[in-house]
Amino acid sequence: MAFVATLLLYAFLCLVWGSTWLVIRIGLVDLSPFWSLAFRIWLALLFILALGWSRKTSFAPPASNRRSLWIVCLLVYPVNYCLVYWAEQYVTSGLTAVVFSCMPFFVALFSLRMLPQELPGPLTFVGLIVGFAGLATVYWDQLSFGDPQKVMGMLGISLAAAVAAYNTILVRRDLGSMPAVSLTAWTLIGGAVVVPFFSLALEGKADLHFTGRALATIGYLSIVASGLAFVVYYRLLTTISALTVSLIAFITPIIALLLGSWFDHESLAPRAWAGIALVLLGVLLVVQAGARRRVKSP
Repeated sequence: MAFVATLLLYAFLCLVWGSTWLVIRIGLVDLSPFWSLAFRIWLALLFILALGWSRKTSFAPPASNRRSLWIVCLLVYPVNYCLVYWAEQYVTSGLTAVVFSCMPFFVALFSLRMLPQELPGPLTFVGLIVGFAGLATVYWDQLSFGDPQKVMGMLGISLAAAVAAYNTILVRRDLGSMPAVSLTAWTLIGGAVVVPFFSLALEGKADLHFTGRALATIGYLSIVASGLAFVVYYRLLTTISALTVSLIAFITPIIALLLGSWFDHESLAPRAWAGIALVLLGVLLVVQAGARRRVKSP
């Protein structure tokens, strides 16, 4: 029963975060990137605080590992999300997907030092390479370096992937005792305080149009993608390995591709289907490697 619940939560995360790219794309017709992110964080914070209070969740920071909590709070939205939003001004969503999918590699590398009990083996790295090759196959047409701004955007996304991986490791190692709702609230507080300053500095008083479409996208991104999804994400990190959780970075671009093709009424090319098959094979290899490691553990 626990396995089924974990699988459903994992699928929920993949579907939600896979859909966010399309929802962001729709919302940016009326809103600027950083102000859109700021509104998303503020509404998500109100939702999570209300959820926590209704469940009588303690929002007190843990007695130990407070340093890890402050680091996560400052990195999730102020660094990770802002880097992605900034970079997507210069980089296509497909290229963003491929570059950010290096996150599981960073998780594997950080695990070597920070999570010795979850050391990746050779089969794990084979699976990661196969999965990454699958995403590169899917988005091959968009993999051009182009001008220096595009290169800077790719570097920004790579840094965001490394930051996301480091956060994942910290939460898995140090913050598993915190209620997921409380941890989500603290990360949102970090974003709610810092991101508006970025919005003012980079976009000033942007031309914002609060249409029904814009409000609907903010609502979905706030309540579902930043509120509920992060609660699920932090809860999963207490039950399965950090590397397994990070494989969502392989799956969400595929979900985004399928939703985008449906939204644009376009059929996928055979190469895209071949790439999807490689991604799924890579994920299967990594999961299988993790299962073997658990069986061998005393």
